[in-house]
Amino acid sequence: MAAVDFAHIEAQNMDAYDDLIVTVSASDGVLSLFLAVCDDAAFREEIIQRYEAELAPDIPAYRAIISQNEPSLWKALATVVQREPCLQAGARGVITVLGADSLLPLILGDESRSQQSQFLGYLQWTRESLREFKYPIILWVSSRLLAVVGQKAPDFWGWRKDVFRFKALPRIVPVRGTMFERLDERQFSLEDDDDELPIEELLKLVEEREHLKNAKDDPILATLYVGLGKAYEHQSERRGAAAYKSSVAEAIAWYNKAIQLQKLQDSDPVALATTLNNLANLYRLQGKYGEAEPLYLEALSIARASLSPNHPNLATHLNNLAELYESQGKYGEAEPLYIEALSIVRASIPPNHPHLATHLNNLAGL
Repeated sequence: MAAVDFAHIEAQNMDAYDDLIVTVSASDGVLSLFLAVCDDAAFREEIIQRYEAELAPDIPAYRAIISQNEPSLWKALATVVQREPCLQAGARGVITVLGADSLLPLILGDESRSQQSQFLGYLQWTRESLREFKYPIILWVSSRLLAVVGQKAPDFWGWRKDVFRFKALPRIVPVRGTMFERLDERQFSLEDDDDELPIEELLKLVEEREHLKNAKDDPILATLYVGLGKAYEHQSERRGAAAYKSSVAEAIAWYNKAIQLQKLQDSDPVALATTLNNLANLYRLQGKYGEAEPLYLEALSIARASLSPNHPNLATHLNNLAELYESQGKYGEAEPLYIEALSIVRASIPPNHPHLATHLNNLAGL
């Protein structure tokens, strides 16, 4: 079993939590459905209670439970809205959805009739009906259920928003004084990666969908290309130096395929900007600044045209381009970008939020 880097796990949990807070805070008046992944029930509840308390001044928190008798996400959400006059009146709110992990995967050996299969069927075919819920919705699942969702409900997988992943720290070496201290007796390894679809599964899904007659118009295919880019990028972070280059090359190739298809479909500019940014990051990390710059510029241009002036994602695009210029010693070009990003963050998140500290530090470092 690989040695556990507790500081690394803690940092990943903190990043996921901060991203969740910022993304939920920026989701107002439209359906924004997120997946949150955690295999430890106690840790999951700790995270939920923390973000409910942090969001509470501006965004009231509600909870929905997936029913085992009728395992429908729509039904669970409708039940909450029907009992909350504020939500019916159009007030802001964030809905946490629990209970999906309790659904039985098998009934008398017939997988097709199981509670889990019914739940996945509802997910696959209720895209339009869910649009009536104009709130950020956080659906909590286990890492194993996440993989099944990607396989059995590809349409849902294609249009859902971000995935936030949390890993509990083991009991054997407790980390004191941190936000995410956890005491867990289970075995633990950084090599465990059940919260992502395996590359083999993604390749299989891609092959199936590329053979469809309308493949060029298939938004799920573009999402799968992005998924493969991310999967190979994550693989490059875990593998040794000998295999690093091949994994990065695969990630670049799949991101390029995704960009080509996203541009052809011209349906989701924000997703295109994100993919351009992901590809640019890979080039920047390799020191290929000339290849990264036009991608960052294009992503920023799309973000300016597609997002509100104070959207946190716009600040991210500005910050990434500024980091590129700083890496090249182009401080005069980096400074106004850092300043604009900081201005956006000041206007869009609470004054004591860790993301604000990050942007202040970036400008100070320059």
